[in-house]
Amino acid sequence: MLEGLIVEGYFRQFVEILHDIGIITLPIALVKSSYKDSVCGWKKPAWWLWIYDENFQDKISLKERLYSKKHVLIECTYDRKNFDFILDSWNSQEVKEPVQQYMMKKRNIPRLQYHAPAERVSNDKRYMQAFWGGLKGIYNERLFNDVVLHRLFKNCVISPFFTALWDVDNIVSFSDGRLMQFEVKHKYPFYRNNRLYFGLNFGQLNVMKDLANMGINTLHMVMVKPKWNDELSPGYLLQDPSLRNKVLLIAYRIDSKQLDELGNRNCETSDYKTSFDGNKKLKYIDVPVEKFHVIGTLDTSIATLAQNIVLAANGSLSNPVTAKMLEDSRVNEKIEA
Repeated sequence: MLEGLIVEGYFRQFVEILHDIGIITLPIALVKSSYKDSVCGWKKPAWWLWIYDENFQDKISLKERLYSKKHVLIECTYDRKNFDFILDSWNSQEVKEPVQQYMMKKRNIPRLQYHAPAERVSNDKRYMQAFWGGLKGIYNERLFNDVVLHRLFKNCVISPFFTALWDVDNIVSFSDGRLMQFEVKHKYPFYRNNRLYFGLNFGQLNVMKDLANMGINTLHMVMVKPKWNDELSPGYLLQDPSLRNKVLLIAYRIDSKQLDELGNRNCETSDYKTSFDGNKKLKYIDVPVEKFHVIGTLDTSIATLAQNIVLAANGSLSNPVTAKMLEDSRVNEKIEA
């Protein structure tokens, strides 16, 4: 989780330059939640929306899109005076109570229980490296507002009350009124039957479907690890500048047509390490690497990367990824994390 925020911090540099051409990242935290009652089974999923910029005006009717017969819309704010998240409304019905206080009553929970990470995925040394070696340097004075509050909201305030959560990375608005999810991951491909693939979480795929039904497509971007294993933390991004030209940035524009195609692919089951707390296995699908297009590398100028992100978002980027490209950027010798 912390390591993912380092990658998001790098990604922020590319996105901020897009503001000059009218592509704005909405100041929101958006989470989809799902809850399975022990008696009644699965409940209607919910969108948790926190608009953290009080001056933001929802001119693009985001709330209207999120509110539907298939989902509950829950709106929250942060009370800076009392250091607490407030549940403002539940499907437009005013609540105005602290989130956890309200949810504990609703679920009849006398005491909160948090999802403790399994020992198999715990690594205190890497957590500290991610925080002091990456996050603090990238976010500086914005660390509390841009990182800590968001993680508290998603992983501590909401998570004890639900069976599953899916985070929406970034929603951006274009000057023509379009909305799109910009999603960024830090991962590596794998071989199956002599062909290279990337894994895509099945739950995240369903979130993309929900968004697409609202007219919000997804630009799924990957910062490809130069070493194809799970031991490489993003620390190398700061410690070894010589690797920057080996870090490919690639993108896959996922619209309704692509979602239909992906939905027909067989599901596989991942290892425990891919889940939030390492306590369960998750379903995923294989995505052929040829679906992606190259945006650049970390050595590419930010202006060029931003331009290519726009082309990819519009479906106009034509630089398909090949297995050879990925193999040529792969580094086999040991890299210090």
